[in-house]
Amino acid sequence: VKAAISHAIKGAHRNGKEIGFCGQAPSDKPEFAGFLVDLGIDSISLTPDSVFKALEIVSKAEMKRSIEKELNGAISAKTNEKDMTQDTPKKISA
Repeated sequence: VKAAISHAIKGAHRNGKEIGFCGQAPSDKPEFAGFLVDLGIDSISLTPDSVFKALEIVSKAEMKRSIEKELNGAISAKTNEKDMTQDTPKKISA
């Protein structure tokens, strides 16, 4: 089931569409809401009695995603910078 959900989220994003999850699983198991955020879900429906517990887990998952995105961007920038300096011709003096 998780693989099918992952596939659906990736497919929606690949096609420029937002995707949400409406079901009992994120309400009954807030860690499942974290799993959905890790996959990049755009919205999650919850029952009122589960919002606060799920909100804590979702917030942590979103923070983790944000940090990973920033780190990946920094690594890519550093790699590109390194590649550019390697292509620069060296000054040769006679």
